[in-house]
This record gives sequence, C-alpha cells and structure tokens, in this order.
Amino acid sequence: MPPHEMTKREVPIHVLQAITTFAFVGKLVPAPGTWGSAVAAVAGWGLVKFAGLPALYLAAVLAFIIGLWALEQELRGRPHDDPKEVVIDEVAGMWVALAFPASAFYYFHTEMVWPGPLAAFFWFRFFDIFKPGVIGRADKKGGAMGVMMDDIWAGVYAGGFTLITALVYHLGQDYWPTLWAQLVAMLPDMPALPFTGQE
Repeated sequence: MPPHEMTKREVPIHVLQAITTFAFVGKLVPAPGTWGSAVAAVAGWGLVKFAGLPALYLAAVLAFIIGLWALEQELRGRPHDDPKEVVIDEVAGMWVALAFPASAFYYFHTEMVWPGPLAAFFWFRFFDIFKPGVIGRADKKGGAMGVMMDDIWAGVYAGGFTLITALVYHLGQDYWPTLWAQLVAMLPDMPALPFTGQE
C-alpha cells in the first residue's frame, strides 16, 4: 500500500474535517469564512487575556502547520478545490492579524481592548475577500499551501493596517481638533444671506 493511501486511511475523515472546519465552525452559514474569522478573533483575544501573548503566537503557528497537514490529506486528488467550509486558513490568518495589535498592547504594557481585535477582524475580512497583490497570487497557486498562504498574507496586511488605523486614531485625538479649530479660524466671516432676515 502506498504511504499516502495508508496515511489517508489512518486518519478518519471526520477528524480531518474537525480540523479544517475549526471544530465545525465552517459549517455555519451564511459566510462560513466570516464566522471562522469572528470565532478566531474572540478565541485569540481570550488566549492573550488568559494565557499571554506567546500563546497567540504558538496558536497561529500550530494552526498553520496542522491546518496545512489536514488540508493536504483532505484535498488529495483535487488540489484546486477550496471548500467554503474550510476555515482553518481563516483562523490561522486571523491570529496572525491579531498578533500585530496584541504585540503593540504588550509593548506599551497595556491590556488589549476591543477596538484592536475588531479592527484586525475588519481588515482581515477586507483583504481576504478582495485579495490584492501577493494575497491573490498565493490564492491562485491552489493546493493546501495556496489555501493557507493567501490567508496568512491577508493576516500580515490586516495586522499592518490595524496598526496604521490605531496610529491615525490616536494622532487624531491629539491633533485633529486643534487643526480643525485653526482651519475654522482662518475662514472669513460669512456675509448675511438675504433669506435669513438679517439686516
């Protein structure tokens, strides 16, 4: 018996599906990818809160390695398939995205609060859906590696844009009100309009 057939028979299909669907979260409809990403965001936040930042790093690495292995088994003979119920790729990518704001909060010795995971989730779904640049190229490669890597790259993009969003927001808190007041002060006095009744 060829080794790959032995491996496939030794791993029950329901075990592979439990991994690739992230405990069957991928069976939820509509938009299983969004469900998988949302559950991963909440789970990742919980990992950071109760087990620490290294736990999130480890979870992302394990999700990628185990997910890649399970997908190679499940997609054997159909390398160009990307079943909608497969969300382990979204889970790994979402945890990569979440690692960026989580690391920033850790650096500033601050507990991560909800805007960080929410922004990471939003940007991850954006990049996972539209797949610009290297994300789309990874997706077109197909196979288990292609399925996993497009979401890993989406996670990297999302994490970077989450940090940019946070930077713009916090700078805005300090500078935008002052800048707006200065701009308003520079405007000339508006003349009375004829229909206002002002003489």
